[in-house]
Amino acid sequence: MKILMIACTPNTRTGGVSRIMHFLREAVVRQGHSMDLIFSDDVPNPLGWLGLGGITFPFLVLLPLYRLARTRGPYDVISLQTLAGAPYIGLRRVFRKLPPGVIMSYGSDELRWRLEMEEDRLGLRKLRLKARFLYEAAVIRPVRYATRHADHVICGARSEKDFYVRSYPMDPNRISVIPNGVSLDFFLERDYRRPPTSLLFLGGWEWRKGIRYLAQAFYVIAQRYPAVTLSLVGTGEGAQVVKRLFSPELHQRIRVIPRVAAENLPNIYAQHDLFIFPSLFESTSLVVPEAMASGMPVVTTRTCGMQDIVMDGVSGFLVPPRDAAALIKKIGFCLDDPALRERLGRGARTAAWTMTWDLIARQFIQAYRRLLHDNSS
Repeated sequence: MKILMIACTPNTRTGGVSRIMHFLREAVVRQGHSMDLIFSDDVPNPLGWLGLGGITFPFLVLLPLYRLARTRGPYDVISLQTLAGAPYIGLRRVFRKLPPGVIMSYGSDELRWRLEMEEDRLGLRKLRLKARFLYEAAVIRPVRYATRHADHVICGARSEKDFYVRSYPMDPNRISVIPNGVSLDFFLERDYRRPPTSLLFLGGWEWRKGIRYLAQAFYVIAQRYPAVTLSLVGTGEGAQVVKRLFSPELHQRIRVIPRVAAENLPNIYAQHDLFIFPSLFESTSLVVPEAMASGMPVVTTRTCGMQDIVMDGVSGFLVPPRDAAALIKKIGFCLDDPALRERLGRGARTAAWTMTWDLIARQFIQAYRRLLHDNSS
């Protein structure tokens, strides 16, 4: 099977979507198939200086797509990240001989937009003027069109599928739920006997990651546990920006690593004792299964894809979103109880073995094969 996967994201091994695509391609190739990737770097961006690259990319990507098909031969399936898909899906509806178009949804753009509007109503974060005027037309409508008319949709969370079935509406048989995988490199041995002193957050420093509630929780945790430190990794922002959210007296106990090479991530997890991820919106996270594979207890939110892969009280703790008090309580449980910490960590590792990239790639291949079979029928 020949697959082409397209996403409007830079080709790096540090960004979430690009890491997913590279891991998936490697696993697909190991199973005897081929997969080519197209990133935003591969497409001209004449309006990038206006911040409109995301709008032009879905149209301009058709040219490198055509060139690849001419030089590499026809593809069996074209997989496109949501916003990148509308023009191709439109062409596919007219020219049925084109390869089937599969939309990959890493978090419904419409659900995220609703969350942004809710944050604005609650006075927690003000919407930018450009977003108020452009987002509905430039993002929501094209994504809705691509998702509704795609040959198939692959999303990372059951909540996404439920939303599409209920709101668009869509046939549930046209939607597969496949979480992100985890590389075998993250399955390192952990010594649960050492006293827990280090908390880890890994992700971009943005509001939807729940950073406001992380800062509130650490303020209390730091007072109760004088030896505990917090590492903020992969923030994309420097220490000066990140630490503004924390009280000055805590700055010495906070380490900020804006960027980290992919090959160093397993050691980052191994050096910490507890993974904190209070995200408000995430679809299926890449970092949560990686933390689980490393044997870390995970404290995350009962929302989106996190509730699909973390079993509360078995492989970690799930807390309500926007609830710093619940974060504090569950973190405290893990810091106070070595037996609980080890039980959750081992449960997390066991669960992660069901999400290795080879297993996840098989689910993708099965979804593609069903689609091709249905089309031929």
